[in-house]
Amino acid sequence: MPPSSGKKNNTAHSNDITDIKEQLSLLAEPAYRDFSSSLLPGTEHILGVRLPALRKIARKLAKENWLENLARCTQDSFEEIMLQGFIIGYAKAPLPDILEQIAAFLPKINNWSVCDLSLIHISEPTRLGMISYAVFCLKKKKRKVSFSSKFNNA
Repeated sequence: MPPSSGKKNNTAHSNDITDIKEQLSLLAEPAYRDFSSSLLPGTEHILGVRLPALRKIARKLAKENWLENLARCTQDSFEEIMLQGFIIGYAKAPLPDILEQIAAFLPKINNWSVCDLSLIHISEPTRLGMISYAVFCLKKKKRKVSFSSKFNNA
């Protein structure tokens, strides 16, 4: 193998994509692909990668440069689309960034599995923000009620 010059070449991004595809193909199980295909009629390009393995990959990709890693996933297989949803769900990012990626992801949902499983992961990071906002609104409303009740009873 030739020594590395230390310079990044233009094929680094395409190699990253190949790495994801290669990793998924190594994890693919023909029997699981057949099983998944029977549950998802009309869904094409199922590799047969089990969900725990997809989640593990997604957690790793979401930890570092999650937007870049998200962009590395194509739509060539069911698993890559699932991986995108999981990455969005595991990403630690500001809510507006997450919501922007959710909006871009929604048109890719083409079966019940991507919808159910990806959106469960996506809703987790946004749920705390929504709950916090709801609590803030309730406290604000309670303050208004308390304030007005003090002066109306006087």
